[in-house]
Amino acid sequence: VYQDVNCLTFNSVTGGCTMCKPFFSYNEQVQLCVPLPDYCLTGDMLGRCSSCMAGYTLISNYNCLWITPSVPNCRIVSKDNFTRCVLCNNGSYSANGVCRPLPVFCALYDSVNNQCQQCNDNG
Repeated sequence: VYQDVNCLTFNSVTGGCTMCKPFFSYNEQVQLCVPLPDYCLTGDMLGRCSSCMAGYTLISNYNCLWITPSVPNCRIVSKDNFTRCVLCNNGSYSANGVCRPLPVFCALYDSVNNQCQQCNDNG
């Protein structure tokens, strides 16, 4: 029985892969571990990146991009302008492409109307 060299653990009954090596993701359709894009930690069954290594951000085409110092606290940058943030890390909101800390006691902030939409448990 063929065993995928990029598979870390196998099912003892079926022989199928149960966990791929780091930087690989299991593709059920082809039943193989497929390589993830550069600087990617985890991905879906199609090999698209879902989380990146520290210091990198996930961009909209499922690739990881180095976060420039001009975009701190950014989780996903714009695919058209890598210096604009479209999704900030928890505790921040995006205002004109820049991540700003949430106001005290605010869990969800509306940067268009400049107001808190939802308070956190402390507020």
